[in-house]
Amino acid sequence: IPWVVAVSFRVGALSVQQARAPWQSPEPRAMAQTIRGLAIASLVACALGGAAGAGGCPSGSERFWALDKPNSECAEACLSTEVQRVEFWILTGGHGVKAGSELSPCADHGFHKFNRTDVLGAGRLKLSLDKYFPDKLSESPPTPAKDKCALACTLESIGVYWACAAVCIEKLAPDSCITSGCLAAVAAFDVSCLKGCNKTSEAPAGFPVLV
Repeated sequence: IPWVVAVSFRVGALSVQQARAPWQSPEPRAMAQTIRGLAIASLVACALGGAAGAGGCPSGSERFWALDKPNSECAEACLSTEVQRVEFWILTGGHGVKAGSELSPCADHGFHKFNRTDVLGAGRLKLSLDKYFPDKLSESPPTPAKDKCALACTLESIGVYWACAAVCIEKLAPDSCITSGCLAAVAAFDVSCLKGCNKTSEAPAGFPVLV
């Protein structure tokens, strides 16, 4: 792995160090500032109204999808790079999968009603998620405290990803900084956070609720 990401889970203590190879694929510093803002905002997306995209993805990209059970939604995205695929996997809490031969995976799983397109990130981190509502809303049983804690860990890990990706962009690092380094940083955070869920029945205090 050409990049080592050193992460401390205190606010602002995240850095990327070069272990090998020179800088590659320069990006404007303005992009780094934009992504840093996303690190603070985490999953606050720009909701854009309009019709859903075509059933097939553009040449060079593949359709991925995931169920968002806490929000009773389904998400689809056309992904063309490894950075996008890693980002989608992280944003969906590890539930994002390739659609394969399915042109409309959300519809195939009972989510026909298109709601919006959320656009996250900028530059090589830009990701467009088509969101769908279920055909029938079912009342879910109360979420156990342990599950709430795990969900909070997932949301916090997304913040870790945005912060890590911001550093990679600012340092003009290659994609491996994100696809390997940031993925490792998120995994390390998840392991630590989920251990805490096994010791307490309460989710971390003060974490924002995703809507």
